[in-house]
Amino acid sequence: MNLRRVTLGAAGGTPGARVRVTGVGFTPGAAVTVEGRAAAAPTADRAQVTADARGAVAVELPVTDRATTGVLAYEGPAWSPPRGSAPAPYAVSAPDPGALTLTQAGAAVTLGAVAYGGGGAAPGRIGTVTVKDTRIGGGRWKLTATLTGFTGRDAAGAAGALASWTPSCRGGCTPGPAGPAGAEGAVLATGGAGTVTVDAALSLTLPAYTPPGAYRAVLTLTLRPL
Repeated sequence: MNLRRVTLGAAGGTPGARVRVTGVGFTPGAAVTVEGRAAAAPTADRAQVTADARGAVAVELPVTDRATTGVLAYEGPAWSPPRGSAPAPYAVSAPDPGALTLTQAGAAVTLGAVAYGGGGAAPGRIGTVTVKDTRIGGGRWKLTATLTGFTGRDAAGAAGALASWTPSCRGGCTPGPAGPAGAEGAVLATGGAGTVTVDAALSLTLPAYTPPGAYRAVLTLTLRPL
């Protein structure tokens, strides 16, 4: 009677994962091959181990072949029903490709007031932006922004307004240069893998005698992989 059998420490994993294989019922002291299988065919996943005095084996098998659907063990040069175990099922799953994401602490940016008559700068901040890059294989990204579309009581009266900012960031990133912010777009930051936070001091300089009232513009943030 063939009492050889194997048990796996996990039912599956991503390519390259190591699965704990334990077996019983082998000939004490025998050389045992632990092998991946795709149906009846062997795969590239293989390890050698010696059965102990009780006929038990234990080994960590790296499973790198995506075709592997099971793992078995046997004595001798090749698997045979009298000298091998039945396969234990194992599923190789695709690795998580990761993602490049952006979140912002609040969608609105509120600037300060400017006294009527003399003009001046209305200060504010864009609000903390968090960029998270978990993509496998690395890569770089760029965060840009545009400021467009003034609307309000007298949008034409705000046509001479000039927006500028000074970007800053924390983590594995590089802030973009300080300068004008407008429809042509400007770089807020560049970076790579990991999680970083990006912010910018924003200033809107209004011309003298800009008609009083509330004005709005659209700030668009764009995150692109490089």
